Amino acid sequence: MQSANTKLVNVLTSNKTKIGIFTGTRAEYGLMRTLIRKLVDHPDYDTKLIVSGSHLSKRYGKTIAEIKSDGIKTIEKVKTSLDHTPMPGMALITGEVLVGVSTFLERFEPELLFILGDRYECFAAATAAHLLGIPIVHLHGGEKTSGAIDDRLRNAISQLSTWHFTAAELYRENIILMGHPAKNVICVGPMVLDMILDFKPCSRSIFEAKTGFRFSGKNILVTYHPETLTKDHGMKGLLTLLEAIDRVECNILFTYPNADQGSIEIKEAILDYVHTHNEKCYAIPSLGQIQYLNALYLFDVVAGNSSSGIIEAPLLGVPVINIGTRQGGRLRFGKVHDVEDSVNRIYTLLKELLALSPRSTSQQYGKEELLSRYPSAPSDIILGWLDSRKYVNDSQI
Repeated sequence: MQSANTKLVNVLTSNKTKIGIFTGTRAEYGLMRTLIRKLVDHPDYDTKLIVSGSHLSKRYGKTIAEIKSDGIKTIEKVKTSLDHTPMPGMALITGEVLVGVSTFLERFEPELLFILGDRYECFAAATAAHLLGIPIVHLHGGEKTSGAIDDRLRNAISQLSTWHFTAAELYRENIILMGHPAKNVICVGPMVLDMILDFKPCSRSIFEAKTGFRFSGKNILVTYHPETLTKDHGMKGLLTLLEAIDRVECNILFTYPNADQGSIEIKEAILDYVHTHNEKCYAIPSLGQIQYLNALYLFDVVAGNSSSGIIEAPLLGVPVINIGTRQGGRLRFGKVHDVEDSVNRIYTLLKELLALSPRSTSQQYGKEELLSRYPSAPSDIILGWLDSRKYVNDSQI
């Protein structure tokens, strides 16, 4: 029997458009953070955030804490076995997410499901929605990462989706070439612009208090993920980077890798290095979107193989060293130094980039240039599309 409060909630939400949003990692949530907040607060939408993957894993920092700290309460958890030992493979985790998301979607019956990116957890959510006849809105599709298993998963998600919001015109063209109607594919720019355009970075002292990191004269931010299509999962590239870092005078902050095949070994190698170089090295499971953007303003160089080194960091004019093939084929949103696993090459680049004068305020913010390139925030464009109800008659289901 329903309580009076439950009945009241049902009445208040009965005329709202139901929207689901899926997130399985800190990166997706960070990019959609502003959009999620706007949808949750919007009076016309009953929005539920489906949270799964590493968000719920102690091993990977249990980043659902960041979501809760943002005041998001309409959360549906889909648990996986990421914390089990030995850790299950990606196929099993995909199956768990597929079952959990399907169960929730059947109960909630949203009119749309938002998914960002290309990970296997997202693929599971997209499969569930497609099989249940729920239209999918795909963000950041049409991209290419030839060094990761995500590449085909991204394309598969795009093919299961009805509407697409891309980070670049090239990516829009790629999705249209897949056979999707041009009217259903809109270029809005990188979703991180939502945060960047309104962001005010903190001081070094505040960052230190928030994270436990200690700045030196020069500082490097490292985010290194497994290369899921190589036999050693990119371990050689990581060890090469560590050997090059060994030769320079600086402090280094490492963030944990994604929950991919090979991530445990990558994480252990990072933590072993931090332990033996604890006078200058620090590790943190996840900075969260706000502290990560702060780091981009405060650190001298970004190194590793994360998409943030291809999109966020270049947009802000941060010097970037991208290692290996993981981001192969992806459009660079500014200057990026792409290198293979060469100790001497990485060391030379680190020396050159660390020797540069500190970035000026205009270089750090770059907001006037960004606004000239992207006059509207991505979330505003998407909200405008939703509010116009364009999707009502455009469904390809």
